Amino acid sequence: MADLEKKLVNFSHMILSEAEQKKEQIISDLNKQQEAAVNQKETEILAEAYEDIQKAIARFARENNERVMKFEMTRRKEVILVREKIIEQIFEEVQNRLAEFVSTPEYIDWLLNTTQKAIDEIGCGDIRVTEEDLKYKDAILARFEGCTVSQMDETDSIGGVIVYNNNIFVDYTIREMLAEQHKEFLKTSGLSIKA
Repeated sequence: MADLEKKLVNFSHMILSEAEQKKEQIISDLNKQQEAAVNQKETEILAEAYEDIQKAIARFARENNERVMKFEMTRRKEVILVREKIIEQIFEEVQNRLAEFVSTPEYIDWLLNTTQKAIDEIGCGDIRVTEEDLKYKDAILARFEGCTVSQMDETDSIGGVIVYNNNIFVDYTIREMLAEQHKEFLKTSGLSIKA
């Protein structure tokens, strides 16, 4: 099971590394495009200002600054959209790979070990799994005597487990773990969108 966890950690690191490389390349390309575009726009604005420099130096300087700022704001919006698209694509791919993992023989071992981890935290109680994972009910009950197994209410979970005991619960669904990875990814990748 340690090998599986190592694989999941390695898989997560691999995805984050790929994302970091993609992010750096895209940001580098966007910065080059932005610099060239800003330079071209500034040249156009300066040419217009030069024709009427004796009459309106102050007016053209103000217009130049406004245009550059608007252009930069447009470019920043484009960068934000690209960042959001990158994040969406990465996590869509991760979700697809996790959905594939759920259909592998290694998944039941991971599910049982994850359930054990939850029970170690809060004790035996009601173990809730996805509708698809109800097929493992007998294996779960055999390993965790005294617990019950039922279907979780969440319909968007890929897999995993939620354990309830005495009004306390632990959520080890893949959906929840992916959400945590998403938050961590935004922190470590530099792709977080700041106001």
